[in-house]
Amino acid sequence: MNKEYTVIGSITGLHGVRGEVKFIPYGGIDTFSWKAVFIEKKNGRTRIEIASTRRHKNGFLILFKGYSTIDSSRELVGLEVMVSKTDVPDLPEGEYYHSDLLGLEVITDEAKPLGKITGIISTGANDVITVEGPEGEILIPITDESIKEVDLKGNRITVHLLEGLLPEKNSFY
Repeated sequence: MNKEYTVIGSITGLHGVRGEVKFIPYGGIDTFSWKAVFIEKKNGRTRIEIASTRRHKNGFLILFKGYSTIDSSRELVGLEVMVSKTDVPDLPEGEYYHSDLLGLEVITDEAKPLGKITGIISTGANDVITVEGPEGEILIPITDESIKEVDLKGNRITVHLLEGLLPEKNSFY
């Protein structure tokens, strides 16, 4: 991910017949004030202007200029929405955008390296980071009990592993 951009959410579906899409923000976004956003397509990053937005359930409905039918908007479903880092509001202390966490090295509070953050899953109760490393894939809840320190400048996050988070080694009986 290019650090000049911040992923602010994803397009999760279609709404109505006018081409509106359902947008779910990745936390920290209560209003949607951008006039244009960027979307990563197969042929590269594309800037798309916004015709309208409105609040809808736990996200927003967005109508993009040039996407006025269900068929034209269908290609956007499943894609992440980005904005220039300079256009992103600052978050309160201790809150981070998903794109800030992706790629960070993960170590335990006992200094054991676990790998890198490769994804973030929104579960409703709390988000979960996906870590890929020598132990395989590890899912760690983003809770005060699990996350001990986020050091963006040091490119690292320190976690406390709760019992059962490490994958069990295969054993044969």
